[in-house]
Amino acid sequence: MNSELYFAGLEQFEGNMRDILQMAKEENVPVILGTLVSNLKDQPPFISEKHENLPSANETYYRAMNEYKTGNFANADSLFTYAKDLDELRFRASEDLNSIINNLGKEFNFPVVQTVPAFKNVSPNGIIGDNIMTDHLHPTLEGHQLTGKLYYEMMERTGHLPKSEPIKLSNEQQDSITKTKFLFTTLDSVIALYKIKLLKNDWPYIQKNQQVPANILFKPKNFIDSTAYAVAVVDELKWERAQRKVAGWYLKQKDYLSYKKQMDALISQYPIITEYYNITANEFLKIGEYNIALGYLKTRYSIKPDAFSTKWLGNISLFNNRVDESIKYLEESLKFDSSDAQLLYNLSGAYAQKKDYKKALETIDKCLFYSSKYPGAAVLKRSLIPLIK
Repeated sequence: MNSELYFAGLEQFEGNMRDILQMAKEENVPVILGTLVSNLKDQPPFISEKHENLPSANETYYRAMNEYKTGNFANADSLFTYAKDLDELRFRASEDLNSIINNLGKEFNFPVVQTVPAFKNVSPNGIIGDNIMTDHLHPTLEGHQLTGKLYYEMMERTGHLPKSEPIKLSNEQQDSITKTKFLFTTLDSVIALYKIKLLKNDWPYIQKNQQVPANILFKPKNFIDSTAYAVAVVDELKWERAQRKVAGWYLKQKDYLSYKKQMDALISQYPIITEYYNITANEFLKIGEYNIALGYLKTRYSIKPDAFSTKWLGNISLFNNRVDESIKYLEESLKFDSSDAQLLYNLSGAYAQKKDYKKALETIDKCLFYSSKYPGAAVLKRSLIPLIK
């Protein structure tokens, strides 16, 4: 900890940071800094050695554990932090690095997000551990969401948010909505869990000779577990294919809410793969959930209109008695496929509602040409003939 190499590392970090911040300052680039968090309670030191005038990392960690067990949480926190700094394998940032970050913030007049106290605040007895960290230094999903919230609040305080009219919701309401609508599926959670298990089944968490075989380490209990295993452990499935596979499984179970979330996650990851909008919309059309389908159809249409999106936007508009809108979409759909009998039948009906009986008759004739027995078409034609003047 007090070695020349350690101090050289601090000097290099500070020098690199100063160069970056100086360049940002000169170009008027806004900067928000943040302190670095680490897993203190639930990550023992990776490598512990005794040095002159310093205790070993392991010795300090065990003292911290004893203090924690007896309820001396303030002492425990200090000792856990000291054990982390004494760790010979510097995978976690020392407190000296956080001091440098805070000092550079003052020097350059850049705000610093204090992530450490915020993480302590949500941790049992105020000591950061596995409750909010996945490993030695990476936050959990909740930890990342907390970090995002902290940076957002700092952006708000320092005037770095867009100047547009803010939404009429409190920060807490916005944060709650963001968490609720965050597209992270059950499959994603299990994949992440399995990858963390793999990570911790190797050095430096354990020695190579302590590794547990995969067939013992992992015990998939259901379809999602097995799919995650194929993605994370044996690399037989790519993420995209796995998400679609689980979406199909939900569909077979008639779990439409989970199916929707699954497809929304895919769309969020690949927003320009237009087939996902059509696939999802079509499944909800099949069960009569037109309002849900409508959202996917509109987004698909905004990216690149096609026969499917225009036709069904027209059909739903007609169903909702928005006749002019229906005609607009259905006429556009004809440009993609002029032989779709259902499209022609509905367009004829829309024209009839507008009292454009000539167009309605011409269109129903086309419908019957392509499908002579289309349900209701002959009846519609007979009703139109007397109306032609």
